[in-house]
Amino acid sequence: MRLGRLFVSPPSYHRFTQEGKVRSNVTDIDVQIHHEVEKAVKVSVDGIEAHAQWLPKSRIEIDFDGATLSQKKGLARITLPIQMAKEKGLI
Repeated sequence: MRLGRLFVSPPSYHRFTQEGKVRSNVTDIDVQIHHEVEKAVKVSVDGIEAHAQWLPKSRIEIDFDGATLSQKKGLARITLPIQMAKEKGLI
């Protein structure tokens, strides 16, 4: 996983809803997690905290690739709505 690299899943890998429908409005992005609280995480795509944005945990999925946050040194892949990623300047 490389920091700052954008991963847009090809159609065959999009996440599915519980009804089995394709969720094509989401994207995966590798990020640096700078801070975490109960309901949100502060992330950046370039590793610079001054560029970091707060994201609500209720609207994203965080994947540490099987490791804990401390084991990955703050690196993670997040899945979030494309519109949110654009609004927050992550893509």
